[in-house]
Amino acid sequence: MKKTTWFAIFVAVLVGATYYFEFYLSGKEEIRKSNESKIVSFPVDQINQVEIENKFGKILLKRDDTGWSLEEPIKDWADNQFVEDFINGLAGEKSIDTIESKDKNLNWSIFGLDKDFTKVIFINQQGSAILIQVSAKKNFEGNSFLRRADENKVLVGTAQWALRSQKSPLDFRDKRLFRGKIASVEGINIKSQKDEFRLINKGNKWISENNPELKLDQNKVREILTSLNEIQANDFMDKALAQAPAKATTKAKIDLKLKDKTWSAEIKQLADKSIIAVTSDPQFILKLEPGQTDKFFEMTLMGLRDRKEPFDFLNLSVRRIEINTKLKKMILTKDKETWYLDGDAKASMDQNAIRNFIMRLSDSSVTEYLDKSEQMGFKDSENRIILKAEDGKILYDLSWGPSIKKKALIGEKTLILAKSNLFKDVFALEPSVIESWGLMGLLPVEKTKEKQKKAAP
Repeated sequence: MKKTTWFAIFVAVLVGATYYFEFYLSGKEEIRKSNESKIVSFPVDQINQVEIENKFGKILLKRDDTGWSLEEPIKDWADNQFVEDFINGLAGEKSIDTIESKDKNLNWSIFGLDKDFTKVIFINQQGSAILIQVSAKKNFEGNSFLRRADENKVLVGTAQWALRSQKSPLDFRDKRLFRGKIASVEGINIKSQKDEFRLINKGNKWISENNPELKLDQNKVREILTSLNEIQANDFMDKALAQAPAKATTKAKIDLKLKDKTWSAEIKQLADKSIIAVTSDPQFILKLEPGQTDKFFEMTLMGLRDRKEPFDFLNLSVRRIEINTKLKKMILTKDKETWYLDGDAKASMDQNAIRNFIMRLSDSSVTEYLDKSEQMGFKDSENRIILKAEDGKILYDLSWGPSIKKKALIGEKTLILAKSNLFKDVFALEPSVIESWGLMGLLPVEKTKEKQKKAAP
């Protein structure tokens, strides 16, 4: 055999031996040390039961195919996300240090592990359990002293052990106002201080049962259901204590028709201004944070209407613009791709400004829909825009003015009344909406410059 062949074999063996001893074995040793440093040896996804014994008593959590449930001290749904975070936060922990005694006779009182400690027990699918005792004492760095089962050593874990092990049964409960699945809701009935209406889901589209011709903002309807899922109770009140308090005022009633049942919630305000919700299926009386349900108190069907509807014209078909305001009257016509001022074909027009005007107008939204009494102020409009197609057909006809004052969170706000041919009711716009259209940009370029010079100081 040639020397080069022997040399190649020698190099291969040397490389293999180096990899085996320096990388493979050392890697296995690192994995072994990492596993040994884990306080809970069970994989997180195999844990299906947790017991906690702390100042609140015993808390028992179990997991089945539907998720986590609270079994003690009360039977109820558990907050799946909270329980998962709790387990992941502790089961993934590694010991920072280990304290052992040479004579194997530790003084547990030094570490607060002789009495008054908290217990956390993790149980896996095979029924094996790991008990972790958590001391109330901490070291100078704020880390927790732990004891695993009856091991004769103290483990030092992060402050997460002391923090998480003191959670209460309330922390683990499902505190959502509505616990059902949004996709299963087929009908919504809301009675507020201002209105009562029913919505039904027909062909994956939400419509008003009594006024199906109304175009509703589908996102706003979905937000109702999402918010009911997101509203969280901060306490569960004793039924005997909270049954129909003498001075409770009903602020809103919500009923949801699901595929297999009906769920309801009555939102009440107590004499001290606190808010409670009386729910069905399950029957609870929940104490809510102020502000969470305020939007239901004065909710109206009008407020759910599509705010784009009064501006939903065919913007790409516009060939003629007629503007009549108290400041200016003008007509613009489009020949091929160029806009001209009617009666002055030589006037220099800002083509981008005209195109932007059409797009901004069609992208506008109603600021606020109004009650019938508020619409009465719209009579003789001071301003009007008419957009026509190539054949002279009116695509859009919008009038606006005068303005009205309405209460705002602080003081008053000014709104401008408006009406379009695409919508039967008068609506309100903020002045900024009209300003965004850029009407001044429709003037001939030379005249715009002259006005800017006059306006300059």
